[in-house]
Amino acid sequence: MYKLERIVLILCLLIIFSLTGYTYFLTQKIKIQEIRMAELESKYNESKTEIDGNSDEISSYVQLMKKLELDYSSRKKFEEEPLYINYKSRIQSLLDEEINDIVSSKPLHGGKWFVSKISFIGPTFALVEYEDGHDLFTLLIQIVKTNNGYSFKKIEGT
Repeated sequence: MYKLERIVLILCLLIIFSLTGYTYFLTQKIKIQEIRMAELESKYNESKTEIDGNSDEISSYVQLMKKLELDYSSRKKFEEEPLYINYKSRIQSLLDEEINDIVSSKPLHGGKWFVSKISFIGPTFALVEYEDGHDLFTLLIQIVKTNNGYSFKKIEGT
């Protein structure tokens, strides 16, 4: 019987030591988790403070995005209007006629300039690609309404 009691006692001590070690392990693990939680909470608070500090800026960006969406949708409708289509066609014709007067340089290989593409930037500005058959250039112009029709003001380009 003495041997059996001794074996039971040894087993109990092993269980107690195992539980004590496991308890210590869990305690350390909990401490590490608490440290990580404190770090995450600190980072969260820093981020929240930064976001709160920029809330006016973020709000203005949101308002700007809403305005741009509205502008885009109304511009698309505007560009499909027959009057605007006729206006663009008239500007195209006038630019075809006046491109040699607008461009300050002469074509490099003789001949004359002709408009190859117009990209309208709203109703009053256009990006004009022009060429002489050999070289292609780009010109930004402002379209100005005059008593006699329209005139063009070169903003940038040659």
